[in-house]
Parts: sequence; C-alpha cells; structure tokens
Amino acid sequence: MRDRLQELMLKAKDMEESRIKEDTGDEAGDIQQHAVVFEREPVIERYLHEIRKIQNDITDLSDNVTKFGQQQKVLISTMRRFSVLKKESNVTQDIKVQAERIKNRLDTLSQEVHITKGQLTEIEQRHKELVSLENQIKDLRDIFLQISFLVEEQGETLNNIEMATRNTEDYVQKTNEKFKLAVKYKKKNPCKSLFCCCCPCC
Repeated sequence: MRDRLQELMLKAKDMEESRIKEDTGDEAGDIQQHAVVFEREPVIERYLHEIRKIQNDITDLSDNVTKFGQQQKVLISTMRRFSVLKKESNVTQDIKVQAERIKNRLDTLSQEVHITKGQLTEIEQRHKELVSLENQIKDLRDIFLQISFLVEEQGETLNNIEMATRNTEDYVQKTNEKFKLAVKYKKKNPCKSLFCCCCPCC
C-alpha cells in the first residue's frame, strides 16, 4: 500500500513538472499537448467510495441535528415545566430509594445488635458460672489444705502413739521376764526352804 502511494506521489510530481514545462513552453510559444491516462486502483476506489458514504452520512446527520434543534426550540418552552416536575420526581424517587437502603441497613444492624445482646447475655451468664466455679474450687482447695495439715498433725500423733505402744510392749516383755526370774529365784531361795522346815505352818 505504501509502495503504491509512493508511485502515485511520483506520478503527481511528474505531472507537476510537466505542467511547469507546459507553462514555460506556452511562454516560449511552443504549445504541446499531452494525454494523461490514470489507472484505476481498486483500493483507492474502495476508499473513495467509503469516504463518499461517510460524507453522505455526515450530511444526513447534520440535517437531522438541525431538525432536532428546531424541534427542541419549539418544545423547550413547554418542556421546561415538565422537566422541572420530572427532576423533582426523580429527586424524590432517589431520596426514597436512599431512605429504603438506609432502612434496610438499619434493620440489618438492629438484628445484629439483638443477636449480639443475646450472645453478650449468654457470655455474662457463663462468666458468672465460671466465677462461682472458681470460688468453689478455691473452697475445695482450702478444705484439702486443711485436711493435709490435719493428716500431717495426726501423722505425728500416730507416730508418737506407735512409738509409745512399741515401748510399752518392750517394757511388758522385760517385766514378764523379770517376773519369771523372780518366781524362779523365789523357788530356789535357800532361806525359804530352811524357814519352811523350821516352821511347818509356812
């Protein structure tokens, strides 16, 4: 396409030069006639056809715009009042739509707040239960501490009782052994045997 355009530009340049030569030839008195034959280019023809169509469309559009402008001039006086009313109704409609949107958002927020209040009440109740349970655990801990102290104290007492019992058992055993020895010594006492012989009443 560019090559063809360059060829056309060269042809136009040659034609311009030939015209200049013709002008100089006319001035010199030499009149020469030349025949110029243009080749039809399908691409250029198509572009020219499209350009003509666009020009016709632009002309039609311009005519339509002019007609529309005249109609608007005629209708503008009567439409002013209607447009004002329409604008007011449009503004009213927009306000109504915005108010409905805000109302829907407020309803949604109200439901969320109601749900949140219920959840908060439940959380507070559970917190109270946890505090009560914590207090009960503290009381149980105190009771277990007291029991452990008592067990420690009673453990020492039991140890003392056990030691006393063992000591008593040892003492009883030793006493029994001493009694046995005493009985044995009493039987073997020579004075007793002599005394018994002297005193048959003994």
